[in-house]
Amino acid sequence: MKGETSLRKVSLLSIMFLILLIGCQSQPEDSSVDEGQEEKQEQSSDEGVNESEELASDEPNSAAVITVEELQEIWGNGETTFETQAPLVGVGDETRAFIDYFGEPDDGAGGFYIFLNEYMHVLENTVNDVGRIVGVSLDFEKTDQPQRTIDETLEEIAAFIPLDAKEIDSYELPSGHGLEYYYESDYVAKVFEDSWHIYEIENRGGFSVQAFFDPNSNDQFNSVVMTVGYKEEPEGE
Repeated sequence: MKGETSLRKVSLLSIMFLILLIGCQSQPEDSSVDEGQEEKQEQSSDEGVNESEELASDEPNSAAVITVEELQEIWGNGETTFETQAPLVGVGDETRAFIDYFGEPDDGAGGFYIFLNEYMHVLENTVNDVGRIVGVSLDFEKTDQPQRTIDETLEEIAAFIPLDAKEIDSYELPSGHGLEYYYESDYVAKVFEDSWHIYEIENRGGFSVQAFFDPNSNDQFNSVVMTVGYKEEPEGE
């Protein structure tokens, strides 16, 4: 079904976000021996290259397209006239509320939209002819702070979680690639009550928040994905 396909698309967003920042920095070698003018010229050239690389490496994240400061400003100044039960806007809300709050998407079609210079991706399902958000993902590698602690990660995604949501469970993902937090919300259950049969879990109003480890760390995270009607069972269940 269309809804099941959409949900699987969201669960695969993590693969898109596991992108390594590849950096290469060379260090100049000291030399106390003067072997002629040609060697001096080569050394000077090498030092110039190394100096350029060092300047580039001083930037927090040269691949960043949006800063944390810019995001905080957007978070604080945005607003929407549409109904929302989240601190900003969130799952269950109309797609138009996201556009009202964040502006027109940078890209997207067919229910999948990209906002904020690729930092935020959202997935839409149509409920009673109205587009509603069923998935939100945040890619920290698109910012100047590509790694976050779990507290920072949960604080960031909390802006999109309905205020009535209750955390039911948390555990490490079976893949070992991150952590999952499972929530239930009466608001989400009500919004999707006529279409809940298309989702993968029985408990109405259930949704998952999956925080994914940075590939080079077991306590820092580079992305987080929230998905309505989806849950990965913990190991052994």
